[in-house]
Amino acid sequence: MADLPMITISIPTYNLGSYLNKTLESILHQTDQNFEIWLVDDASTDKTADTVAQFEQADPRIHAHYFDTHQGVSKARNYAIEHAKGEIIVFVDGDDLLEPNYLEVIATGFTDPTVDLVGVGYTWGWRGGQS
Repeated sequence: MADLPMITISIPTYNLGSYLNKTLESILHQTDQNFEIWLVDDASTDKTADTVAQFEQADPRIHAHYFDTHQGVSKARNYAIEHAKGEIIVFVDGDDLLEPNYLEVIATGFTDPTVDLVGVGYTWGWRGGQS
């Protein structure tokens, strides 16, 4: 893989229960490993902040910030943008599952100087079902 630009992944977290683990695992198994993650916990009242702290301790690419009061997804995303080191910023929700080449597709697309926008597809599903 050629030198791809670094990607900052912004993930607002708020009461995500068991979803966040699966989301972060899908990111950590990407084909493009040149990324950082900003997890901004928006004053969760469940164990989400504990999950955030565990992942931050386990991987130096993961950064965490904790709001004392609930401020909303926009404030959380803006915090990540303000602290981003990547050339590309992507927004991921804490209950998303990324295909293994998601970041590679985005980074590769932006290495072409004639490209202004990169789009990716998605599959809609319900996580409450069998997986």
